[in-house]
Formats: sequence, structure tokens, C-alpha cells
Amino acid sequence: MADPQAGLKAFEPAHDYLVCIDSDGCTFDTMEVKHKYCFAIAVLQAFGLAALAQILRDVWDFVNLYSKTRGCNRWLALRATLQHLDDMTPYDRFKPFLQAHLEVINEFVKAADEVESIHLSNDGLLLFAASKLQSPPAELLVKCIVADPVTVAMSPMGRTIVGAGTDPESCLIRLIFWTHLVNGLVAVRVHDVPPFPYVPDSLEKLQPQADMICVSATPFDALTREWEEHDISKFAALICGQEQGKKAEHICLASNGTLNGKGGVAEVGTAYAEGHVLMIGDAPGDMKAARANDALFYPINPGSETASWKRFHEEAASKFLNGEYAGDYEAALIAEFDTYLPEKPPWEG
Repeated sequence: MADPQAGLKAFEPAHDYLVCIDSDGCTFDTMEVKHKYCFAIAVLQAFGLAALAQILRDVWDFVNLYSKTRGCNRWLALRATLQHLDDMTPYDRFKPFLQAHLEVINEFVKAADEVESIHLSNDGLLLFAASKLQSPPAELLVKCIVADPVTVAMSPMGRTIVGAGTDPESCLIRLIFWTHLVNGLVAVRVHDVPPFPYVPDSLEKLQPQADMICVSATPFDALTREWEEHDISKFAALICGQEQGKKAEHICLASNGTLNGKGGVAEVGTAYAEGHVLMIGDAPGDMKAARANDALFYPINPGSETASWKRFHEEAASKFLNGEYAGDYEAALIAEFDTYLPEKPPWEG
């Protein structure tokens, strides 16, 4: 298998500055439609959780949209959601079912932390599953799911997957079904969602002095489709999605840093001078990825995205390029950003 990070490892700076930009919820107003009409629906369908529909919607939205875990990798989001459902379900019969899937998810997340070739992506899950699903029926199911998950969801095969037991193999197939169904629904439903106002103008303003890369936990194909659809891929030297690893890895490799082999940063990159690397994002995880690389962070405030991009275009971009961004200015923006998302879910009082 080709190294999905090969482009990052071979990347050479063309400018003195590097700007890393998140996509969903930051560049595009796609968070609400993807999570409410693709991700959450896929959870309900793939796991047969119609009896928990309202609880599921409230929990999924909190974890992914309205809390400090906003924008996290889908596998961490699914794990958090199933943990909340296990605590909240009024039906005891769901508890063994939820716990069985949590065991498999935890095993996958652990493998992604420990095995350099396994990322928290669809390809990573298939690689993780390769040695565990060796029966012909299981292999056939996976091939059908990968080929056309939306059609499978509407077929007797889909109902068979949903109705299977809670043994590790059935849980793993159901997880493969869920993540591919998410991508299938996004491909069908999410089109013609333009970038936030001031995004194209901001990228054009940066272009003469900064290298720009898209840094995201979204699958690469969806990112490429969306950036090309709205003619902003021309500004990006690289588009990096979940297949290329975590956001911190993207920033590290693009700036010629080294990884620790477990998805973390071993040495911060030196391809750009101190204060010359900026991450633009709408979630605390984006800021964490920036800080892991000693990079600056510009927040896109959830719910105030247009105002955030307007301020970046008219003020913050010039401050960054003129060496005036770090310090009190950045600190004030981050303090404001920190007020937008709570840590504690509303159902905990």
C-alpha cells in the first residue's frame, strides 16, 4: 500500500509562511448538514438505534457541534456518543450492544495509536480489520459495503448487518458499514455549499507570501471534491484528510518535523521560522494541533464564522504576515473563542 503521507513528507516550502486551514465548519458551512443529516442518521441506521433516536441526536450534536470536542475525529466522536448512550439509555437491552461496539472501537483506536500504518480513517479500519475478518461471508459483506453503502443500507443485506449479533466480527462489520454509509450519504447530500464569505478573498491575500494546506479529519475524496467544486483548491499546495493522519501530523510533516510513530509530534518542524506557521480552525482540537507544533492559532468562532473571516481578511492576516500576531493579539482571540463552546453537556445539569 502506498504511503498516504508521501505528499506531506516530500513537501517543500515555496514561501516564508505556512497557513494550515481546517475545512468543515471553518472553510465551509458544512458541519450542521453533515452531522445532522449524514453522521447521526448513519449511526441510527447502521446500529439500529431508532428507539434511542432523540437521545442519539442530542448526544451526537453536543459531541460534534456544540462542545469543546467539536470537530474531533469521527471514531472518537462515535466512541464518546456510544459511551453517553450507554449511560443514558432507558432500555437495559441496549447496554450490552453498545458496550460490545465500544470494545471494538477502543481496540481500533489503540491500534491507531500504536501502529504507524493504521490511521483513524476508513482505510485504517479496513487495514485493522484485514486479519480479523477472514471468513468468505464477512469478506463479501465488506466488499459490498465499500462498493455501495447507500444501496446496502436499503437492501435486505443492510438489515442483516444491523440485525446481526454482538460478537466482535459482527460489531466490526457494523462499524465498517457505518463509516462508509456516512461517506455515501455525504456524497449524495452535501453539494453546493460555498465557502464562508471572505474565505476566497483571504486565501487570495495570503497567496503571494504563504504556502497553504488544507488540514482536516474529513476523508480526502470529500475534501478534494468540495475544494475543487468551489474553485479554492488552486490556493492549496496540499489537501490533507483523515487518510494522511491527524491534524498535528499534517502540520508537523508539512513543516519538516518528525513524528514519534504513534501519531504524535517528536520534533517540531524547522522549515519555517518561529511565528511563521498559523493554523486556522473552528475547534479546540485545531488549536491543540497547532500548539503541538508550536504554531499560532486563529479561531473561527462557531456561529460567528463570517465575522471571524472578515476580521481575518481585514486585520489578522496582515498582523500574521507582519510578525504582529503572536502575544496579546492572539491571546485575546483565543480567550474569546474559549467562551463559545461548553465542556459539560446540558443533561448533566
